Amino acid sequence: MRHYKKISYWENIQRVNILNEFRNLVIDYFNNVEIGGFTGVKGNENSIRARESINKTINKVHLIILTSGVNPIIGYNGVEKKIDLVYGVFVIHKYDIHPSHLIDFVDRSIGVYEEDELNSKMRTVNPFFWLGLVLEFIVNLPFKLIGELGFNQSKFETSSIGRVIKLFFKFIAVIASFYTFYLGLIHFGFVT
Repeated sequence: MRHYKKISYWENIQRVNILNEFRNLVIDYFNNVEIGGFTGVKGNENSIRARESINKTINKVHLIILTSGVNPIIGYNGVEKKIDLVYGVFVIHKYDIHPSHLIDFVDRSIGVYEEDELNSKMRTVNPFFWLGLVLEFIVNLPFKLIGELGFNQSKFETSSIGRVIKLFFKFIAVIASFYTFYLGLIHFGFVT
């Protein structure tokens, strides 16, 4: 999943909608459960439905929050233990963490995307933004192939050899795009 500064307007809006929906599901879940005593969590049909929906979207929501630059991990009991509030949504009560802390992180992430809305509109109409995405796709193809072959893609990508290969492919892709652009100018008669 791409960083929030590398997405189009439509993807920005989609991410805000997913976060808002997740936020509402978390509120709905906690409004319909009783927590405490030896029984742990006691819910009703609404909480069960909300929990199912949360579980279906939790991985995507977690990535959306992380790519906004917000880290939903907090220290518990000092710095001894780290708790990921998104993945730990159903157990945060065991650590006496109020659900509003999770909502705060979701709201911060929504704020990042909403603040970037104008920039995302500008990126969407910028042809160089789309060219950059195409070049990024082309450069990442060899690494995706390595990942598909069963090797550790991210380890290879961050290695010295991987960075050199990536730089080489970026250079080739940029040269090829400028050459294609130049041929287009010749074809349409802008350059002779």
